[in-house]
Amino acid sequence: NVATVYITDACIFYTRERAKIITDKIASCSRKIPTVATLDIRILDEEMIECLDKIQLIRNQFHFGMQTINPLALKLLRRKGEKKDFEKKIELLRKIKPKAEISFDLIYGLPGDNYAGFRESIDFALSLNPSKLYLSPLLVLPGTLFWDKKAEFEFKYDDLPPYMVRSNNYYSAEDMGKTFQFVLWVLAIFYFPAIRDIICNIPKQYPKFRRIDLFDQFIEIMQDKMQVNAPECNIEFDFTIESNNLIRRQFMNTIAKSQNCMHVYEAVLELLKSCSIENHSEDILIGLDYYKTVYKGIYEQDNVSAAFQKYGKEKIAYI
Repeated sequence: NVATVYITDACIFYTRERAKIITDKIASCSRKIPTVATLDIRILDEEMIECLDKIQLIRNQFHFGMQTINPLALKLLRRKGEKKDFEKKIELLRKIKPKAEISFDLIYGLPGDNYAGFRESIDFALSLNPSKLYLSPLLVLPGTLFWDKKAEFEFKYDDLPPYMVRSNNYYSAEDMGKTFQFVLWVLAIFYFPAIRDIICNIPKQYPKFRRIDLFDQFIEIMQDKMQVNAPECNIEFDFTIESNNLIRRQFMNTIAKSQNCMHVYEAVLELLKSCSIENHSEDILIGLDYYKTVYKGIYEQDNVSAAFQKYGKEKIAYI
């Protein structure tokens, strides 16, 4: 009765030879269970993509542990993660599997990093047009390099497992708090595929815009629209996993309300106008019209009314 398998350790795909043995074994099983595999970008080549294609990857998702692109953080992490490797390999993956969904893990709170550095990692990840970003705080797990060097890096962390980091001698508690707030809004943007795609693709045609700056403008507009009802207000974040998960759920439940979904599309439309690129607003106008209709209670959100059937179910689901 296993519904999904998560292979969270990228080390089992550390070499192509080992990875091929594992993928062949999984593919030989009689039952094809939807699988999420965390991958090392360095092993990816045409043959490896074909091997992974044998597995029933859930939602055709190729998931990579990017963690950071900050050179100092990577050095202290004893990890390689060259930007050029990601650019080259993701381009290859998309060439072979155009419909592949690509996602990345990113970690905040790493020694050698800070709020500004984490934002740069997000900006780079966005440039690769992922379908999802998984943004997590650093956990100082017993038996790891950082656990052994927790005094050297002056780690402050939750005293209960899984030891969520509050700060270190690079990443201040203030920066951790700012990062957590920013991460909530990044999650909100990724909740809407149409909005995610338009913001990620704007700099491809208009290089003067940075994705991370567009995110900032969107957040500013949204905070103004929601004012005291902004979902990150009146929330006490105490740097525990329980608090982290609870606040994320509260935040997303707030964003998912039809009135706030309407505000989200209004905010993006304002963003496009401020950048003088309203010509990219077709999907945004559909989304705004859709959520205005839902908010007015004309029909249930789960049912596409006659007014929107002309766009098709796939388009409405995307919106």
